[in-house]
Amino acid sequence: MDSTQQDAFAHMLANTLNEPGAWPLYRKYVQRYPASFLKEKLDKVMATPPEQITTNRAAFFIFLIKQYDPRYHSRD
Repeated sequence: MDSTQQDAFAHMLANTLNEPGAWPLYRKYVQRYPASFLKEKLDKVMATPPEQITTNRAAFFIFLIKQYDPRYHSRD
């Protein structure tokens, strides 16, 4: 994915999660994780009923990403 595609994907994530100003954060995620992984997590977030989300969709999306990233589970 070239940088233009990464920017477009990051903007799509930010807009879908109702955080258009946070697209630089989503750009980092796009650079770090495969698009298929991010799309899978986004689909899960968007399919979850709002009453089952305790904060907001963006926070739930980030939670799901961190859940599968070993850097957040290190015991060092």
